[in-house]
Amino acid sequence: MRPTLSAVMPLYTGGALEAVSEAARGGVTIAKGRSQATVAAREVALVQRYFGLQLARNLLASADTRLTASENHLSSAQKMENAGILPHSAVLDVTVLRDAARRSRDRAAREEGLAVLALERMLGRPVEAVATPLFVNTAPLPPLAQFQAAAQANGTGQASLAKGQREVAEAGEKLARAARRPRAYGFGAYSVDPATNLPTEPDWVVGATVSYTLVSPFDRERMLAAARTRAAAAVADERAAADLVAGEVERAHAMAEGARTAFLSMDSSVAAAQENLRLQDIAFREGVGTTDRLMAAQAALATAESERAAAAYEYDVSLSALLAASGTPGQMGDYARREDRVIVDGK
Repeated sequence: MRPTLSAVMPLYTGGALEAVSEAARGGVTIAKGRSQATVAAREVALVQRYFGLQLARNLLASADTRLTASENHLSSAQKMENAGILPHSAVLDVTVLRDAARRSRDRAAREEGLAVLALERMLGRPVEAVATPLFVNTAPLPPLAQFQAAAQANGTGQASLAKGQREVAEAGEKLARAARRPRAYGFGAYSVDPATNLPTEPDWVVGATVSYTLVSPFDRERMLAAARTRAAAAVADERAAADLVAGEVERAHAMAEGARTAFLSMDSSVAAAQENLRLQDIAFREGVGTTDRLMAAQAALATAESERAAAAYEYDVSLSALLAASGTPGQMGDYARREDRVIVDGK
């Protein structure tokens, strides 16, 4: 037995070592992209469920208000019938209105319960209360170009994933090229116990060697062509991912701005519906109004309030999607705390 220490150091590998390092860096980029995409998707899903619960509670509060008003109308109608002012058929109409309001309230309560369960399932804990109400910022959003620039500067999960795949594909092309080139190595050996050496054997030796594969079991030209094709496809995928991110930013920006303007335009509709219901209620109590008009006024107010709350929900979800698509999901809280926000609390 002759114990020795030996070392081999690559001097030239035709780019194989560099290709392996680049492939490893590409793998890290892919992992970061997947993590970033997962976090962004979870942020948007959390906003959807959180404000979905707020929307459900707004609709439940509105349904409670309508049910209370319907019960009051029914009580007034019964008193007017006893006084001989209102026919029994009108009381029946108001009863139908009250029953419809009760069914609507029960349906809203079920939707609110399902929204609570969905949020609790996502958070993994009971939901005691939700502090941030539905909100809409009255000031216009920053220009679209600002969000596009943020997406390019911050990077998104989809863009990082496509970039990492391109880096891995390009590294594979370099590795395929390296298989066609020679390789050079430096080596050295040292005898740990020179006493065990033969008289003709040195205590240490150093040198260099060059190797080149003349005949390969693989078609290196085809392997290189395939690697080039994969690299070209990865470059095209990266451009497609950039276009996809830009499209998501444009779509979310347009939806958020549309929901904001729609919400602001509904203030007059809600005010008009409230005033009309007040007038129809007075007319009904005075005996000069009809149940049809009262029912139509209640339905109009319910529709206006529901559409306003739905517009606020669409704004919040679209804003969250916009910030996620531009690589800044953490700014959602800043918009929720701005002084120009208008909240929808269902009261």
